[in-house]
Amino acid sequence: MKEGDIVWIEYDVYLGDSDELIETTSKDNAVEAEIVDDKKEYGPIPVELGKGQLIKGLDTALMEAKIGEENEVLIPPEDAYGVREAKNLALYPLPKLRRRGIEVEEGKEVEIDGKQGYIARVTGSRVRIDFNHPYAGKEIKYKFKITGKVDSDIDRIKAFIGMYYVNAESFEIDVKKELATIAIPDIAKYDQNWLLNKFRVTTGVFDSTDITKIVFTETWEKREPTEEEAAEGSEEGEAKEGADEAPKAEEPASEEPEAEAPAKEEEPPKEESAE
Repeated sequence: MKEGDIVWIEYDVYLGDSDELIETTSKDNAVEAEIVDDKKEYGPIPVELGKGQLIKGLDTALMEAKIGEENEVLIPPEDAYGVREAKNLALYPLPKLRRRGIEVEEGKEVEIDGKQGYIARVTGSRVRIDFNHPYAGKEIKYKFKITGKVDSDIDRIKAFIGMYYVNAESFEIDVKKELATIAIPDIAKYDQNWLLNKFRVTTGVFDSTDITKIVFTETWEKREPTEEEAAEGSEEGEAKEGADEAPKAEEPASEEPEAEAPAKEEEPPKEESAE
């Protein structure tokens, strides 16, 4: 394998030279280790070699591997997630974090000023946050297999969609010389993640193929209501029409008599003065 190759791989990742499974592409292995992620799509994944997508130790091991071979590599910290560094530890006042709306709890992952970390310790009104990677300073063991290599431009486009979005099987892709046409499925039309990652897909395709133009198409069709929906709409219309035609109830007459205005008192006759 060489830099720029796109391959499909499956793997199990262990913490150091142990049996503690921390990540896997196998649903069965995840279930057994009780680390299932319901949001994750399990199965082989596409990766581009030599482009910084993977930790250095795994990238190197993949370029030395052959398709279909079972491989195992123990990767030292400097070629995995780095060594632990004191400069990546920081103290924050507890009130300041609370003002930012951060729930302070030891072990909780947080993002501060664009940096990912976790709360390592809470002491009084001070909070220590560790911005080192959780596996920094640790050896990482990979058991992996390359299940296939991508060759055609269509398969490369599918691989990039798989890397940055979801399985590309629902996308219709056509390539004619330097032009690629990609039909967007309904699932992606309303998905913000697709809008955010479309640029990454196009950049990957341009960098790794001779394609110079990509056209994304969307098809919108008028949707006729089903019989059920039509029946419901008809019932709602009849109910509304009936409500509009119903006579309004007369307001009941008040049983309390209206209060009469008090009679105006007559002024006493003025006395005439005797001349």
